[in-house]
Amino acid sequence: MTNYLTRPGGTEVSERMPVQVDDVTQASDRVAAPTETVTFNAGAKASSTGVNALDKSPILNLTGDKVGSYWGHTKNLIYEVADMSKVGTLTETATSAAVVITDADNNLELLFEIASGNRRYILKAIDSDGSVLYGWIGGVAASGNAYTIDIHNAVTSGAQSWVGTLADFDNTDIGKIEVYSYQSSFTWVTGTVLTTEVAAPSEEILDSPLKTKEYFDSLSAGEYGVNYRTGAIYFKKATTGTSDTCDYNTMASSSVTISESGGSATLVDDSAFTVASSAVTPVGYFADETAPDSVDEGDIGAARMTLDRKQLTASEQILGTATYTEATTYGSVLGVVRNDALAALADTDNEIAPLQVGATGALFVQGAYAEDAAHSSGDYGHQIFAVRNDAGTSLVDTDGDYAPLMVNASGMLNINFDQLRDTAPDVNLGAASAGTLRVALATDSAGMFAEDTAHTTADVGAQVLAVRNDTLASLCDTDGDYTPLQVGAAGALYVDLATKLDATNDSISTQPVEPSNINTSAAATSLVIKASAGTIYEIRGHNDNAAAQYIQVHDASSLPADTAVPEDSFIVAANSNFSISYPQGKSCATGIVVTNSSTLATKTIGGADCWFSAEYI
Repeated sequence: MTNYLTRPGGTEVSERMPVQVDDVTQASDRVAAPTETVTFNAGAKASSTGVNALDKSPILNLTGDKVGSYWGHTKNLIYEVADMSKVGTLTETATSAAVVITDADNNLELLFEIASGNRRYILKAIDSDGSVLYGWIGGVAASGNAYTIDIHNAVTSGAQSWVGTLADFDNTDIGKIEVYSYQSSFTWVTGTVLTTEVAAPSEEILDSPLKTKEYFDSLSAGEYGVNYRTGAIYFKKATTGTSDTCDYNTMASSSVTISESGGSATLVDDSAFTVASSAVTPVGYFADETAPDSVDEGDIGAARMTLDRKQLTASEQILGTATYTEATTYGSVLGVVRNDALAALADTDNEIAPLQVGATGALFVQGAYAEDAAHSSGDYGHQIFAVRNDAGTSLVDTDGDYAPLMVNASGMLNINFDQLRDTAPDVNLGAASAGTLRVALATDSAGMFAEDTAHTTADVGAQVLAVRNDTLASLCDTDGDYTPLQVGAAGALYVDLATKLDATNDSISTQPVEPSNINTSAAATSLVIKASAGTIYEIRGHNDNAAAQYIQVHDASSLPADTAVPEDSFIVAANSNFSISYPQGKSCATGIVVTNSSTLATKTIGGADCWFSAEYI
C-alpha cells in the first residue's frame, strides 16, 4: 500500500532501503524530535505490560538515511568470529570491559573504532552455555594483527562496562563473537523503567491475540521492543514507574518552493505589477462567523471570512458579545475630521458621518456645557476625574483658577474640615470645647428606652461590653463612679453573692443537676466521657490486665497523643475493680477523657483490657 513510507514505484522504505534524502548529513533531511514524555499504558505494578505509540514516526537510525531497527536483527550482523583461537582475553571487570581479537584479514581499528560521539557498532559475546554479554564499541587499539576493543554500556558516553549479568558469563569458554551495526537513534533519558531493547513483535504476531500474549509473556521485566516504522513500543516494566522521557530522530518535513504560478514566474517583493500580464495566486479564506479555532504560537492558519465572503480582520468583533483584554484585543486606528466650527457633516438623520475634532485635536462630544448654563431634563454628562495627591498640596497657582479634585493614596476624596459652619472643629479626646463635634441620640432611636418601659418582642438594643480581668479588682477610683462589668478568663461574669438578696430571702437555692452516665460497650483502652467542658464525679471500672497499670484523667475533647500530661493518674492492681470519686466534682475546661497507661506522669496507652463507666455533668 502506498503511504508516506513508500518510495516511487511502490518499494517500501525499510531498514535496508534508504529513505529519499539529498544528503544524509544535512539537518533538513532529518530532525531530532523534541524530548518526549511517555506515560506508560500499563498497570502500576512492576512487570506490567503495555503498548505506547510515540508522537512521531518513523524512527530513523543515527545517520538519518534509513528507518531504524533493533540492533540484534540478523540483518544488522556485519562481522563474526567463530574460531575461538582468534579470541584472546575478554575482560569482564567494570570500567575496564574489553576483548582482544586477532584478525590478519581485516583492520578492525579502521572498521569499528568510534573515538567520540554516537557509537555505531555493538559487540556481542556468547559463551558455550548461551549466556550473553554485549556493549557498544568505543576505542580499538591495534598491536599487529591483535586488536583490543573497548566496550561501553551506552551509545554515547557511558561506562566502559558490559551489558548483561557477569556472574552468568564464562569468559574462559567463549563460543562466538558477533558485531552488529547499531541502527537506532532511540534512547531513554532515564532508562530505569524500561532497560533492555529486544526485537519488536512482527505483524504476524500482532495479528494473533494468542501470539501477542505469548510475546508479552516472553519478555523479562524491563525489556521492550520498538516498531521503528510505526513508533509503537511493546514493553514489560521493571519498576512501578509510570513514565519516562525519550529522544529520537525522525523524518524532516518536506518544503516546496513555488517558482511559477499560472504559467508565469512569481513576483519578488516590491516588484512592478503589470495588469493583464502578471500572474497571482488566489488566496483562500475559511468561512467562520462564530468562535474561531485557535492556533498555537508559530503555527500557520487560514484567514477568516464571513458567509458573504467579507474578510474578517483582527479588529472586527461581534458587537454585544466581545470583551476587551489589555494588550491582547486588536483594534483599528480611526480617522476623524477637523471641523473648528462644529456642525453636522451628514445631510439626513441615520446617514453615516465621521467623528469631528476641534483645532486642538480634541474630540467633540455631547455633554459639554458653558459655565452657568441652565439645566435641561435629559442632558448628558461626563465622568468626573480626580488627581491623586498624597501630600494634599494645591495644584493651581492663583485663587480663582480652575483646579481638579484631589484624592489620597486610597482613592478617597480630600475634604477640608478646617471650618465647619465657620467654626474650627475640635477632634480632641479631652474636655469638650466650642469646636467639639457632638452626636445626639434621639429618645425615639432604635435601642433607646425610657426607665421602667415595658419590654416588647423584637426590640432592638445595644450590645453590653465587659472587661476581662483575670484577677478581680476595682476599675474605678471612687464609690459611686461609673465602671464596666468584669468577666474572668472563661468569659463568666463576676457576681458578688455575699450580699443578702432581701430582708426575708437571704439565700440562693439551686436545683440539683442529675449527672449523666456513660460506659464502654466492650474492653477498651480509653473512653471519651465528654467532648466539651464538664465536671466528672465518679469513674468506675475493671482492669483485666495481668499486671497493674495506671488510670489517667485528661482535660481534652478527644483521646490525646502519647506523652500527654494527665490531670490525675491512679495505679490500679492487676485483674481488679477500681472506683475513683470526686465528691465535689472535678471541672475540665476542654473535655473529659479517661484512659489506661503504662506510665504515671505521661500517657503511654496500653491494650484494650479495661471496662470504664463514669458519672459526669
